[in-house]
Amino acid sequence: MQSRSRRAFRAFLVLAASAVLALSALALAQGEPKVGGTLTVGYHNSLQVLDVMGSTSTRDEVWQLVFEPLVTMDANLQAVGLLAESWSVSDDGLAWTFALRQGVTFHDGQPMTSADVIASYERLMNVGARRSEFRRITSVEAPDVHTVVFRTDAPWGALPETFSMPSGAFVVHPAWVVERLGDELMGITDVDLMIGTGPYFVAEIVPNERLVFARFDAYTQPHGEKSGWAGPRGQYVDRIVILPITDEATRSLALFAGEVDIADQLAPEDVARLNADPDTVAAYREPGRRTYLKMNTQQGPFTDPLLRQAVQVAIDLEAAMFTQGPIESWRVNPFVRYQEGQWMWDADVLAEYFPADLERGRELVAQSSYDGELIRYLNRPDLPDQIRPAPIVLELLQDLGLNAELMVVDGATFTTVRRDLGGWEIKSAGGGSVVPLSYLDASGIDRNGEPWSWVGDDWYAQLEIIANDLDDAHRREAVLEINRISAEAAGEIWLGDLFSVVGVRSNVRNVPDWHYMRLFDVWLD
Repeated sequence: MQSRSRRAFRAFLVLAASAVLALSALALAQGEPKVGGTLTVGYHNSLQVLDVMGSTSTRDEVWQLVFEPLVTMDANLQAVGLLAESWSVSDDGLAWTFALRQGVTFHDGQPMTSADVIASYERLMNVGARRSEFRRITSVEAPDVHTVVFRTDAPWGALPETFSMPSGAFVVHPAWVVERLGDELMGITDVDLMIGTGPYFVAEIVPNERLVFARFDAYTQPHGEKSGWAGPRGQYVDRIVILPITDEATRSLALFAGEVDIADQLAPEDVARLNADPDTVAAYREPGRRTYLKMNTQQGPFTDPLLRQAVQVAIDLEAAMFTQGPIESWRVNPFVRYQEGQWMWDADVLAEYFPADLERGRELVAQSSYDGELIRYLNRPDLPDQIRPAPIVLELLQDLGLNAELMVVDGATFTTVRRDLGGWEIKSAGGGSVVPLSYLDASGIDRNGEPWSWVGDDWYAQLEIIANDLDDAHRREAVLEINRISAEAAGEIWLGDLFSVVGVRSNVRNVPDWHYMRLFDVWLD
C-alpha cells in the first residue's frame, strides 16, 4: 500500500503542475511583441527605498528595471552572468576573475568599466545591508578596464551565487555616483543619482504616489536565453508607472476599474472573480514565501528530541497547508529553506520523515521525558501565512497529549518574546524561499545569534562544503545531507510554499510566471 507520506508528496507535485498550467493564461506571449504605450502597475509595497545595496526591502521587480548586477539568477536560481560576460576561478580557488560585458552604457551615457565595479563593491562593503555575506573577499583589483578579480581568504564555491542575490544586491553604479554618496544611502528623491545600466531609467518619483520609468534607448542587451532574471530584457513599453497601493482590496479594485494594467499579490479569493470578468485575467505565480514551525530546543520540554520527533512524525503537512486557501495557492514542501525548481531540491530525501502518523507520535511522547509541562505556541495575527495553520497545529499538539495553548501577540511583542528562550516552546515562522545556498547558515542560528542545540559538528561540516566546495555535485549532496540532519533533529518543520496571485487587464501580454515579475518583458495589445 502506498504510504500517506508518499501520497502527500505526489499530491503536492500535482498541485505545482496545475498551478503552472493556470499561469499559462498570463505567460502566453500571444503573437509578436508590440512596442509603445505606458504600463501601469498597482504594487503591494510602499517603495520607500530604491537604494538596492542599502536595504533588503527594495523590491526586485522594480530595481531590476534600473540597476543591474554582475551576476543574476536563472529560473533554477543558479548564477548566470549579466554585466559579467563570464568568470573563472584559479586552481587554488582563491581568485575569481570576471570578464565584463563590453559596450554597456550607464544612463548618463558613460561606459561601464572595471573602475565602476570596484567603486560599487567598496560601497557595498560600506553601506550594504548584506555586506557580512561578502566577508570572505579580501581584495578586489582591475587588471584592465574590462576585467575584475576578487580574491578570497579561502575557496568559496558560493561566490557567484552570493553575487546573484536580488535582496540587498551588489549592483553597479557609476564611480562618480559612489563618490557623491559617500557613506550615505540613496534617498527616494535622489533621481539624479539613480543611474544604472538597466533597460529603463528613472524619469520621475513622487514619494508615496508614483514611480515613473522610461525606456533607455542606448541599452545593451545581455546574451543568452531568457530564464528567470537572466538573458535579454524586452523594452516593449515606452514607460512603466509603479503605483504603491499597499491595500490588497484596493489593488484589486484598481485593476477592475482599469486604473492599473497589472496588480500584484492579490487575495486568492479574487482569482475566480477576476477570471469571470472579460477585461481581466488572474493566476498564480511561482511561490516566493515559506511557512514553518520552529521548536525551542534550548529550553523547556522540546529539548528532548523524542518530543520534537513526535510532532514531526504526526503532523499532516497537507492539512496544515489547506488552511492557506484554495489548493492552487500552496504546496507542501518540508525541504529546508529551498523549493522545487532549485537545482539541489529533492523531495524524496525527506518523505520518510513525515508519515502523518498520529499513533506513532503518541508512542514517541510516551517514550519521551515529557511530564505535562505547558507548551506555549507563539504566533502573531498580522502575518496571515503564519496564523492560518495555527488551529491545525494546536489541535495536533493536543491530540498528541501535550498541554498546549496558543499564545497570540502583536508583531512588536512577538519580536521581543521570540528572543526570550524562556518565553515560548514552539512558534510560527516564515520568510522568503528564493535564497542562495549560502543562506543555510541562518537555519542554525537563533534570534540571539547563538547556534541551536541540535546544530552539531556534522551540520557545520556540510555547511562548509556548501559554501566552499568548487564542485556543484559535492555541494548538492551536502544540501541534501543538511536536510537529513535537520529532519532527524526535528528542530524545525517546514510546512510549504505559498503562491501569489497576479491580475492583469486582458490587453496585457507576456507577464512571466516566475517568482518575480519581469516588467521589462511585458507589452500591451
